[in-house]
Amino acid sequence: MVLFDEKERGNGPIIPSPQPILSKSDRLLVPGAFFLQWFSVGYFNIAPFSLVPTPSQVFEAFVNWSGLFAEHAPKMFYSGMLLSDIYSTLFRVVMGFLIATVAGVGFGIAIGMSKSADTLFSPTFRLLAPIPPITIYPIAIVILGLGERTDVFLTAYGAFFPILAALITAVTGVHRDLLR
Repeated sequence: MVLFDEKERGNGPIIPSPQPILSKSDRLLVPGAFFLQWFSVGYFNIAPFSLVPTPSQVFEAFVNWSGLFAEHAPKMFYSGMLLSDIYSTLFRVVMGFLIATVAGVGFGIAIGMSKSADTLFSPTFRLLAPIPPITIYPIAIVILGLGERTDVFLTAYGAFFPILAALITAVTGVHRDLLR
C-alpha cells in the first residue's frame, strides 16, 4: 500500500504507509484483561462488594436505573429531581465559567499590555496557578460555606488560570503597532 502515486509525487521514492502495530483483535487485550480482573475481584471476594461491585451487579443496577428491560418506570425518575439537579449543575458550571472568563480576560489583557500590571499580579498568579481546585476545597468551605457559592468558586478557580494564560500569551503576541 502506498501513500502517493508516482504521478502525484513526481519521480521521488514511493513512501509505504505504516503498518498497524496491533491488529483489531489485539486491541481488545487490555479491556479484556481489565474486565477479567474486575470479575475476579468480585468473584473471589478479594474486595468487599460495597467497594468493588461485580460487573453483573453494575449491569443490574444500570438496568434498574434506566428501565431498559424492566416493566416498571426507571428509578432515575422516581424522585422527580433529575431535571432540577441538571439545572443546578449547569447553573454552577455556567456561572463559574462566566466569572472565570470575565476575570481571566480582564487580568489577561491588563497583564499582557502593562508591565506594571505584570509586575503586580504575576507573582500571585504564578503561586496560585499550580494549586489544584480540590486542595482549595476545604478552605473554600470554611470561607464560603457549603452550597452554590463554593461550587461556583471552585469552577471559576479551575477555569481562571488557563484562560488567563491564554490571554496573556495572545496579547503579548500582538505587535504593539496594532494596539495603537
